[in-house]
Amino acid sequence: MMKMSKSFEIIGIQSLLVCPRDWDTSIRFWRDTLGLEVAADWSDDGHGAAALRFGDAHVIVAGEEEQRNKDFGFPVESGKLYMYVQVEGLDALAANLRSKNNL
Repeated sequence: MMKMSKSFEIIGIQSLLVCPRDWDTSIRFWRDTLGLEVAADWSDDGHGAAALRFGDAHVIVAGEEEQRNKDFGFPVESGKLYMYVQVEGLDALAANLRSKNNL
C-alpha cells in the first residue's frame, strides 16, 4: 500500500492500459523483451489487443484507436498510458488531482 495523504490511499494498481501508435512493436517489447506472460489475447478480432501479467496487475496493450473506444467505452488516445488503481478516499484523490490540474 502506498500512503499518499491523510485523506486518500492508493491500495494497488489493477492494470495499465497502453495505447501505442505501433501495436506490433509494443507487444513485442512487453512480451519478448520484458518477458511478461500473455494472460489474454484479443488480436484475432481485427485489431491488436492483449493483456499481459505484471505481478498482481495486468498491462493491457491495445491497438487501433476507433475499435478501442468501442471496447473500453471511453475515448483513448494513441501514445498515452492509462492507469487503473484501487483507492480508498476517491473523492479526496480526485480533489487532490484537480488542485494540481491533473484531472
